[in-house]
Amino acid sequence: MSAEFGKTSGNIKRKVEELSNSSIFYGIWATVVMIAFPFFGIRPLQSVIREKFKLLGEMRDVNTALSTKVYNLEKVREDLDYSRSFISYFDASMPGSAELQNYMLDFVNAASRSGYILKSIYPMVGGFGLSLSIESTLEGNGNPYELVKNLESLKRITKVERLSIERTETGDKVSLSVVIYSYKEQ
Repeated sequence: MSAEFGKTSGNIKRKVEELSNSSIFYGIWATVVMIAFPFFGIRPLQSVIREKFKLLGEMRDVNTALSTKVYNLEKVREDLDYSRSFISYFDASMPGSAELQNYMLDFVNAASRSGYILKSIYPMVGGFGLSLSIESTLEGNGNPYELVKNLESLKRITKVERLSIERTETGDKVSLSVVIYSYKEQ
């Protein structure tokens, strides 16, 4: 029995020595972990959380800006819906295409009311994108003031850019340059 007790006491002695060596090892290991954890665990976690809050603030700003844009877009949509009822009036004064044949009829009518006869008319390509220049020659014994007034009072927006009058024995020869507009490029 004493041999058995010696064996058991040796085992207990060895376990106690291993335990004391182990507790020193585990104590050092716990100290290293407690020192290293804030640097390698908490600090990166704080950086990630800080970045997330920064991103959250940016997303809030973007969301606010988008909400403002949606509100403005809705307001523009309401304005567009309201203005669609006036498009027919706009189209009469500034159509989407040149519609020269209709304009020429109105032009000849306005010239004849002023006492002039149309001799020639030349649409000039190359005006500004939404405008078209028209050069014309008229003859007759009319009133130039009345001619300009009649042309500028047409339904179609017409701007008289140049007017020159040459007096002849048979009447006046009028060279006229006008500009008409459309809301689409020619």
